[in-house]
Amino acid sequence: MKALIPAIGLVALMLFSAAASAGPEEDFAAADALFQKARGGDGEATAEAVARFERLAAADTPYAPLYLAYQGAAQTLQGRDAWMPWTKMRATERGLATLDKALRRLEARHDTTLLRQAPVAAEVRLGAATTYLAVPGLFNRFDAAKAALRAAFASPAYAAAPPALRAELHRRAAEAAARDNKREEEIEQLKKAAAAEPTGATAAAARQRLQELGS
Repeated sequence: MKALIPAIGLVALMLFSAAASAGPEEDFAAADALFQKARGGDGEATAEAVARFERLAAADTPYAPLYLAYQGAAQTLQGRDAWMPWTKMRATERGLATLDKALRRLEARHDTTLLRQAPVAAEVRLGAATTYLAVPGLFNRFDAAKAALRAAFASPAYAAAPPALRAELHRRAAEAAARDNKREEEIEQLKKAAAAEPTGATAAAARQRLQELGS
């Protein structure tokens, strides 16, 4: 099974992290610090991140779906780092199942529940779509990625989301369109990504891809 790309999980969401404060922000910052180490290849940090987000999710706070999404992304990183094919499969499937659960846990209140200045619903759907697009096709999550993106765009949380989050949603939608060989849709989504946060890294990547497409 091919290695999962570094974007797996919620890497894009680092673009709009806020300073930690006491309470949920502080708890999340500590867990996210472990997650970022895991993304960098620290296997010990990966296990710790999984455990930390699992504990946070178990508290059943309004942020539980977001914690579950990060837990699932971290579990998928365990699949990336595992040596044996069957271990890779089990870890990745476990992570995807956790992400599926995070999406199912979303309620109307999560459109307005904020953590790190971002609506929980929007961040969960972005994280799910990012991970679903990153895993190999044998896991059959491409349609689920597109469904998560459609739900994100249709949600009231989209308008309330920070520019960087909206830009990443459009970038992932462009990625999905490219895989569907829908060139015009890809171009449209890339333009929206560039417009959402013109000075951000996502916009720069979108403009580069637009140049490659001759648009």
